[in-house]
Amino acid sequence: MAEPTDRSSGEKEIFKGPCVVQEKHIRAASAIQSASTDHHQYKDKRADLEYVNKQLVDMKERLMENIYKVHLLQVDLASQFDPHVVEIIRSSETSCSQCAASITEGH
Repeated sequence: MAEPTDRSSGEKEIFKGPCVVQEKHIRAASAIQSASTDHHQYKDKRADLEYVNKQLVDMKERLMENIYKVHLLQVDLASQFDPHVVEIIRSSETSCSQCAASITEGH
């Protein structure tokens, strides 16, 4: 390390020589490496988010399909045991039987 020297303003300054330059290069290289690492981490995180987003979209599509199926099953179940619908089915069966009997009698 060099000795302090007097300046015209009366301040003392320490000259470090090539060590200052080396420190600046090390800091610059560290900053570049940090920026490069940050960029790679950003790309990795973005890829992870895109993958998670794709999974969420797929899950949403499957969920919507399942909701539709459940709705159809609920409608089928409700109409299957609805007394009004059951009566219509019975009367249709009876009228079909009567029609079939009258057709066979006519021939």
